[in-house]
Amino acid sequence: MRLSEVIDAYIAMKTSLGMSFDSARRLLRQFSREIGNPAIGEVQAEAVATFLRGRGALNATWGLKYRILSGFYKFAISRGHANSSPLPGNVPKLPPQQTPYVYSIDELHRLLEATSVVHVTSTPLQAPMYRTLLILLYGSALRIGEALNLTWLACALAHKACRDGFFAVHKRMAELFRDLAVARADGSIGSVLAKLARTDVLVLDDFAMAPMKDSERRDFLEICDDRYQRRSTILTSQLPVPHWHEQIGDPSIADSIMDRLVHNAHRIDLDGESIRKKRGRKPAMEDGK
Repeated sequence: MRLSEVIDAYIAMKTSLGMSFDSARRLLRQFSREIGNPAIGEVQAEAVATFLRGRGALNATWGLKYRILSGFYKFAISRGHANSSPLPGNVPKLPPQQTPYVYSIDELHRLLEATSVVHVTSTPLQAPMYRTLLILLYGSALRIGEALNLTWLACALAHKACRDGFFAVHKRMAELFRDLAVARADGSIGSVLAKLARTDVLVLDDFAMAPMKDSERRDFLEICDDRYQRRSTILTSQLPVPHWHEQIGDPSIADSIMDRLVHNAHRIDLDGESIRKKRGRKPAMEDGK
């Protein structure tokens, strides 16, 4: 098999497990292009070493490439596409990672003031959202990659709201619908919906991951209606917004829900690997190692 064909099979396997795998996908396809896409058994160790080394001084990118290629070749060998790995046996000593820079209070003030003149045509974000993200990063000591992640970002925003004196609640959509079903059965649905309506910041995780039942979409419409332009609601979802309508189901109710959710919202589209995956793996366990 050609190298690109095995790479496609590896990517398909990873994405079938729910991994976004975007960075690794780009790097593997770059690897195939740079060495000429030979048969996988004909890949030369010298060509792999040249790809790993790249251009310029040795840096942490070498280690990233090595880990991704190591996972790929373990897959290829386990499936019988390759007999051995052409990766080098000795890992060079890589330079230390860059020390994080902590902005001073004066520098933070200048950054906040600069948000008023920021105008990026490729994003709907406005100055208040940029200021919120800057304060969030600074006050929570999060890395940019940690803040720009669905659940982590949503919870961090809720945490900031709590520190500012607001009341916040975080629930997964499945958990919310279970709570509402129990409340409807025991007669407490009115008080539960009233409590949700009073919550300053409601974070709902994994929105539209499964089709809604009729009772679920009607309850959710009531929640949206009670909170519209009165309280803040944060939704996270792996599903693109254009697909939310079909997951909600009934067209009339879906139109009403989407009208309350989308038109006055700050929307942030994220890319990259899950923070749970990054924090859950050991350093030597990335990509199958």
